[in-house]
Amino acid sequence: MEASPRFCVIIPAYRHRDPLPGVLGRLEPLGLPCYLVDDGNDVPLKDALAAELSTRPWVTVIRLAEHGGKGAACIAGGRAACSAGFTHGIFIDADGQHETRNIPAILALARRHPEAMILGRPVFDRSAPLKRRIGRIVSNAWVWIETLSFEIQDSLCGFRCLPLGPLLKVAAGVQLGRRLDFDPDIAVRLFWQGVPVVNFDTPIRYPADGISNFHLLRDNGALFCLHTRLFFGMLLRSPFLLARHWTRA
Repeated sequence: MEASPRFCVIIPAYRHRDPLPGVLGRLEPLGLPCYLVDDGNDVPLKDALAAELSTRPWVTVIRLAEHGGKGAACIAGGRAACSAGFTHGIFIDADGQHETRNIPAILALARRHPEAMILGRPVFDRSAPLKRRIGRIVSNAWVWIETLSFEIQDSLCGFRCLPLGPLLKVAAGVQLGRRLDFDPDIAVRLFWQGVPVVNFDTPIRYPADGISNFHLLRDNGALFCLHTRLFFGMLLRSPFLLARHWTRA
């Protein structure tokens, strides 16, 4: 008999000290252990949030010596969680954009589909910048080409539940995107490994005073390089991907 999945929350955090108490407060009623990854913040989160963390023993802080980017922080959190016996990580951003009230529904989906990646499909309000929406359409179109499939309906949303074993196996075999290119990179590579996809709708907020770590030139350049690599990776895997598609059909 297979063991029941064990879930935790993983939050990569860089320059988001102020919204974190609110995020943790909304998570607390859910009763899930949390790995808060301090991605080389100038002031360590354990110091900056000492009073807040002292009342939340279910939060474990992992400090990275230097800023490595979202991808590096997510992998570090995944390794720590897997070492502690957790099988699945629910990844959310530290800026408060993600709707934590969706987590019980995500848990239900992951229990029904423990082998799958559960990916957020954003529902935007008027606060979403137009340039971010356009960039998302472009990135998603590339992902559909790279997977020869429409199964990954949004590749950039960081609100997702991933099986940690497959995640770390992929991370051990290839250099994943270390910054915001991590989200589409790991989704495509897990798909290539045969990990099923389950999508769920989730509202995404863009607070007027929010702090974004998105850098227009650097991150768009990283995404361009990523999709170039993934496109050629798709060409090598296209017979397998097409055969899998025909088998499912």
